[in-house]
Amino acid sequence: QARKALHEMGGLSSCDGIGIVIPGMVDRKTGTVINAPKLGWKFVNLVEMLEKEFEGTEIHLENSGRACALSQIWSTREDVHGQNDSVFVSVSDGVGVGVVINGELMRGKHNTAGEFGHIPLSIDGPQCSCGAHGCWEAYVSNLATLSRYFGRNISHKQPEPIETIEFTIEDLVNRARGGDSKALTALQSTARYLGLGLASVINAIDPSFIYIGGEITEAWDLIEPQVREAIRERTLTKELGNTPIRIVPAVEHPRLRGAVALVTAPAFAAP
Repeated sequence: QARKALHEMGGLSSCDGIGIVIPGMVDRKTGTVINAPKLGWKFVNLVEMLEKEFEGTEIHLENSGRACALSQIWSTREDVHGQNDSVFVSVSDGVGVGVVINGELMRGKHNTAGEFGHIPLSIDGPQCSCGAHGCWEAYVSNLATLSRYFGRNISHKQPEPIETIEFTIEDLVNRARGGDSKALTALQSTARYLGLGLASVINAIDPSFIYIGGEITEAWDLIEPQVREAIRERTLTKELGNTPIRIVPAVEHPRLRGAVALVTAPAFAAP
């Protein structure tokens, strides 16, 4: 795909860099994907392989949650500027979280800062893709929501009817809007768990803003009351419970914009 894009833009004499966004833990220094459960990758030196294919082109690798947070730093929306502390939560096949403090993206010593998706809501909860039990991700991911709707664990590792495999969160949202009470209940249950996890993030970070992206946000008008109620229930103060939340729709392409920012941001960053 990268070669195709470069070919289609044949008028360009060079490529300044390639940004790669991965749903999992990455080591930016070595260019290694440490663990991406949804892809089934462990200790894959992705950058080394790409550098062989695109000799002379700088390759940038980042976790999806942090890339999404980075995309907000470079957004031109009015609500971004002046908000030095923010959190981006991406709810999709997994849960990615990116944290911005004092205007800078938090990465941590081992580039794992902000992995709230794997903080346990219950040690006796459902198994997460990371192998542990009860992670926040195991309660709010797309797979978790669909499993809740079908009343059984829907796993891509197990044989499933074709109608189940092809059924998406978008289909679930459409059913909920069409009066399917079971679909609405599944979404609202996910909403409560989403709010409980967000409360932990807010208590820990106290951000000026929370951004939420992912397929489930298409149902935000249906689930916002449950999310808000759960946040207020578990945050430590009234002010924390009222932390502003903005939905980032798919049309804003936060992961893609984050990948672009990985390449362009260093040119504008302070020394």
